[in-house]
Amino acid sequence: MYWAIEGLQTLHEEGIAINNITPETLSFDENGQVRYSDFSNATYFDTEDTEGTEPKYQTKRLNKGYATPEHEQNFSSGKPSSKNQLVESDKYALAQTFSRLAEETQELFNKAGAEAKVHF
Repeated sequence: MYWAIEGLQTLHEEGIAINNITPETLSFDENGQVRYSDFSNATYFDTEDTEGTEPKYQTKRLNKGYATPEHEQNFSSGKPSSKNQLVESDKYALAQTFSRLAEETQELFNKAGAEAKVHF
């Protein structure tokens, strides 16, 4: 998880919001480092925008359930989002992804009859 969070922070520092973090677009290599595999929905934002509150970034596509409700609302109504909304939505998507992966892993343990519990 650490590498996923650190990687996302680095992308945000470089002015990139992924807008497409889901269990299907996140993978880990043999060293445990995260790989974000789909940047087709990425939005590039101005890193000099220190306030980050002006809605000026249009999102191409959004995965429902993996974006903040505010970002989903802006997208649905065709309104642009602010830098802060993009960054918070990516963080939300990563948390949703971890939660979903934990649930799916626990289901696999349950099917295998294992007693282990999944904790992040």
